Amino acid sequence: MHGVSSYVEPPEEDSTKFISLAKDALNRWKQQDFSSEAFSVVNRVLELNPDEYTLWNYHKRFVVDKIERVRQEDPSSFQEVIEQLFESEFNLTQRALYRHPKAYSAWQHRIFLLKVAKSSLPPTIYDNFFKRELEICAKLLDLDDRNFHGWAHRMRVGEIKGIQITREELDFVTDRIYANFSNYSAWHHRSRILPVLFGDQPEEYNRVIQEDLELVKQAIFTEPEDQSAWFYFGWLLRGAPSSHAPVSILDVDNEMLKKELSTLEELLVLEPKCKYALLMKFHLLYQFGELGNAEALLTQLQILDPLRNGYYQHLKEKMRQKS
Repeated sequence: MHGVSSYVEPPEEDSTKFISLAKDALNRWKQQDFSSEAFSVVNRVLELNPDEYTLWNYHKRFVVDKIERVRQEDPSSFQEVIEQLFESEFNLTQRALYRHPKAYSAWQHRIFLLKVAKSSLPPTIYDNFFKRELEICAKLLDLDDRNFHGWAHRMRVGEIKGIQITREELDFVTDRIYANFSNYSAWHHRSRILPVLFGDQPEEYNRVIQEDLELVKQAIFTEPEDQSAWFYFGWLLRGAPSSHAPVSILDVDNEMLKKELSTLEELLVLEPKCKYALLMKFHLLYQFGELGNAEALLTQLQILDPLRNGYYQHLKEKMRQKS
């Protein structure tokens, strides 16, 4: 995805070793073995293949078991021992993600660690883990600015910490978008931020959305065949719906949609075969009740984009049923 390798193949000898280790680890899991030897075996398997979600669950049990044992048996050294445990766990996931940066289970394990650390360690120590997570996310996005795991992790870390979304976060996303209009993850992240920042201010929310229509138009005129900005454009034209923001552009300013229709027609003069512009124009014409012209666009799309012929036919039938 995005031209960035998502998995580093292990050497052949590691692959052979992995099969044996994985069987050993799974047998230990069945036996509920929480010994240090079992812990070592599971670590090695996860470093070789971070997608083994069953063993990440096994690892969670190790963490919980260790916390409870130290709390009961050696409370005086609890903070030091548990801090070292979390340090070791974060390092394990970092090694795993180096091999496979898009391994869901490894990212989820980091979230688990943050949640447990928040309830187990003093705020001053926990804050260090939290700050490091944001730094890692920033570095990850420097390497691959469209890695949705990094964007999603950034949001989840903030939620766990209880940090309110700020204009600084919006500025961070804006910079990423200007650096790369094809950054779908940044556009999506923006669609999550705006309703939280402005959802309780209908007039301000409407103003920001109109500003974003200008931003997204820069993207679609620069890279008309890239779908990233088109998804965001469609979200804006639907009124930027969100559970955080009940306001709808369709209710506020229908004339604005007519303006956007003119923008699409300008683009289609330059790029007459741009399927995304044609499809967006169809939705607006349908909204305005121009059903004949809307159906003609779908026929044109069926010719230009035969792989999605069934989808366009479905839209035709749906439109006819409602007319």
